Amino acid sequence: MIGALAGAFLYCMYLVVKYLMDDTIHTADDMEKYFDIVPLAVIPDVEELASEKQQKKGKLEKGFSK
Repeated sequence: MIGALAGAFLYCMYLVVKYLMDDTIHTADDMEKYFDIVPLAVIPDVEELASEKQQKKGKLEKGFSK
């Protein structure tokens, strides 16, 4: 029982350290925050575009069904 709790605690500590040491730039806002420059272009996320397309398609189908 104590070993399981110690293992869970160590894993949580590992996740916290991993999160705190992550210095990658994920968004354009991160670029502005760290370097005070505005990016000229952003590469779109394919999964995000697909989900937006699905949402728009769903809204159009609901509008035509009335």
